[in-house]
Amino acid sequence: MKKECTAIMLPSEEATGLSLGRGGSFLAETHKTSKAGSPQVIHIFSEEPVRVGDYYYFTWSGAKDVHKCHSQNEADECNGKIRTDINIDGCSKRIIASSEKELIEDGVPSFSDDFVGVYRKAFNSGNPITEVKVEYSPTDNTLSVFAPKIGRDGNIRIHQSEVFTKKDLKKPILDRKNQLKSELRDLKNHKMDKTINHIKISEIETRINELENLESLI
Repeated sequence: MKKECTAIMLPSEEATGLSLGRGGSFLAETHKTSKAGSPQVIHIFSEEPVRVGDYYYFTWSGAKDVHKCHSQNEADECNGKIRTDINIDGCSKRIIASSEKELIEDGVPSFSDDFVGVYRKAFNSGNPITEVKVEYSPTDNTLSVFAPKIGRDGNIRIHQSEVFTKKDLKKPILDRKNQLKSELRDLKNHKMDKTINHIKISEIETRINELENLESLI
């Protein structure tokens, strides 16, 4: 089976082979030992519960930090099972793969250089990859628990034909918005009962605004 997961890029203090140029608009391939520019790492995370030993991406209050889960109590906090002084429910995302050397050396799977190349090209074209399809397989004969399928090379399987960019995610919204705008133009040019016409125009304008708000969140 394939599962939709999220791809993010974060700055790193170590050389990674990827670096943002001046201005942050160009992602370059660099030597694995070079710290030129601003080194970056790519993480893939899922909505699965965080377990003891997992790394997770913590986003509460604007933070963008990566942590390792060291205890069941910490896992329960990450998964919203324990109430804390602050509401952090939904702020901890389990990292299932990474290009960061420290995480890989601690047992976190990575992904192929081919995917890194696709990610870099998409970023430089102005459509950074945000969603990917990751192949999952059952962990036992009951077929009730699934985990990312990891190859002999230690990499997860990302289906590049199903890599989604922001442009891909916005397309159905844009198509529907254009359809509504066309209906709006027809209504404004149509001579009919002014009261009914005004109500329909108002409804369509409201829907267009809702779609534009949704589009801005992607």
